[in-house]
Amino acid sequence: MKKSSPLSFIIGFICLDEQTFRREEKTKGRKTKKSVRSTRSQRDEDEYVFTVNSATSPEKIAVTVGGVVVSMLIDSSANSNVIDKNLWLKLKQDKIKCASRKSDKKLYAYGSKQPLNVLGTFSAPARVEGKEAEAEFVVINSEGVALLGRETAIQLSVLKLGTQIYTMTSNVTIMSDYKQIFEGVGKLKHYQVKLRVNPDVPPVVQPVRRTPFSLRDKVKEKIEELIAMDIIEPVEGPTPWASPVVVVPEQSDEIRLCADMRRANEAIIRERYPILTVEEVLQSLNQSTVFSKLDLKWDYHYLELHPDSRSITTFTIHCVLYRYKRLMFGISSAPEVNQHVSQQSLQGCEDVANISDDIIIHGKNTEEHDRRLQRVLKRLKEKNLTLNAEKSEFHMTQIVFMGLVLSNNGIGPAEDKVKAIVDPREPQSSATKSLGVIIDDKLDWHSHIEKLTKKIASGIGALKRIRHLIPASTLHLIYQALVKPHFDYCDIVWGSCGKTLRDKLQKLQNRAARVLTFSNYDADATELLEFLGWKNLARQQEIHKATMMFRCLHGLAPRFVAVTAAPQAMKTREIEEASSEDREFVELRQYIKDENWKGDQHKQYIPVCSELCVIGKLILRGTRLSHLASWIELTCILSEDYSTGYAIVYYS
Repeated sequence: MKKSSPLSFIIGFICLDEQTFRREEKTKGRKTKKSVRSTRSQRDEDEYVFTVNSATSPEKIAVTVGGVVVSMLIDSSANSNVIDKNLWLKLKQDKIKCASRKSDKKLYAYGSKQPLNVLGTFSAPARVEGKEAEAEFVVINSEGVALLGRETAIQLSVLKLGTQIYTMTSNVTIMSDYKQIFEGVGKLKHYQVKLRVNPDVPPVVQPVRRTPFSLRDKVKEKIEELIAMDIIEPVEGPTPWASPVVVVPEQSDEIRLCADMRRANEAIIRERYPILTVEEVLQSLNQSTVFSKLDLKWDYHYLELHPDSRSITTFTIHCVLYRYKRLMFGISSAPEVNQHVSQQSLQGCEDVANISDDIIIHGKNTEEHDRRLQRVLKRLKEKNLTLNAEKSEFHMTQIVFMGLVLSNNGIGPAEDKVKAIVDPREPQSSATKSLGVIIDDKLDWHSHIEKLTKKIASGIGALKRIRHLIPASTLHLIYQALVKPHFDYCDIVWGSCGKTLRDKLQKLQNRAARVLTFSNYDADATELLEFLGWKNLARQQEIHKATMMFRCLHGLAPRFVAVTAAPQAMKTREIEEASSEDREFVELRQYIKDENWKGDQHKQYIPVCSELCVIGKLILRGTRLSHLASWIELTCILSEDYSTGYAIVYYS
């Protein structure tokens, strides 16, 4: 019987049977054939692949299979991906990453009873323009073009089945018809950006930051590249402004020049142009099913700077002065100017949204989308703007925009963003962050707090010596700058030191209160101390414990807070019974439960309404208990020490 024709001229189908997958190896200067150990495939049902190829050169796409780029033809009728023996040998030479195995498949030519010789199968990741899928490939002992099956093509978003079929050739058409906007760095026609500089701010010439010798060759190449693209120019003559440059290496073995414009930005006046929010853009995409995302190339650099505004962009590198001819990164008003100009450039284009350098074109169907896309591309060509072909996407059923996946099914989070939260990377540093403080594993807390208490004692002693020589307001400012930050630090890390150290800190705090109030005894919680942010450390520890329990136990913690916040001489039940009979508290509890604050009767509570909660008949503000107006005097009498933190919440 006549042998089957090559695969590139087959109109056939694939079904399953057992064959042998053989590998050729070279050992000791001679060629030997070694059979792979037989294993049974789990799939034993018949699969059919109808390949339709023309005698002329078909359109192919580049598919990265196991790290190796392969030119393949999309077969919308194929259930499997097929390659020939020669291509398989080439893939092995290129060190393809795959898992090969024996197969139970048979391949028949159409109308033939003689099966083709199936060598085996292998599994490898297939990738096309950012889309990736795990695919199985069948290797045959024949010659022909590599076929990409229907299932894999759909997973890679290069094939869509239905009444409106889109092929990859549309992208090729766009690239060829608008070749100009995908090359070089564009420059907006008939427009120059003029930065507004405050004349009252004196110019600043900052010192040079030396570039490492290992990066100087790359910096020189980068400077020459920017000059060739008409982005920067050498400075001739004196300049009132000069900013240093930081060289940032990138993963692609490239570098980025970042000018430190912080001092220059003090003189630049912001435009204050409103920038669209993500919610506003998403609202305009309602009911859209086809999307395209265009990425403006070299964002900001497509806007030319007015000659009068170039002096402030001067930067120093290798003791040479250069300045920008285009709008640059780092200028405080650059995002606003860029957003304003890009919206003006696209004005009149229907249903087109953009934030910064991303332009979104969308439509309810392909015809509507293509009409809008053509209008935008023509506008960009007229304005002499260019796009980044690698980052632009056309005719997509879903796109990623600002961390969100937009599709005809709605809006969802991007997988990489979710993964970053669900599977966070383990910290590589030996230091960990806890309670807002960097904690070193090797740190001795006893000696650390001992040193801290010495600083506090020294500061309090200095305040005591000078308090009679300076005004009270100055004394308070010195306390807030010299002593209070140390107490705040101890308040954060109270759980990391023992009782002895906490008692020492408490004594120091009482001493500070005596100095500030000019008293020989432990001061009460006066208005002055409250104004200075004075907190009782011992009471703060109890509040911290209650807060931690609240986070863990939810419903149980507020009750614990309500009980511990009551003075020892009063019972929580007494406060609750009195609160249940008070008309103001009854109405206030109802307002909190209904979240309705439209009335004017209790408007004094509106500023803190988000902090109030109801536990039984009690009203809490965070960890503080609200009392009746008639109970305030009694509570102050029964509280043995008001400074211990028994806070009373009352609004008059």
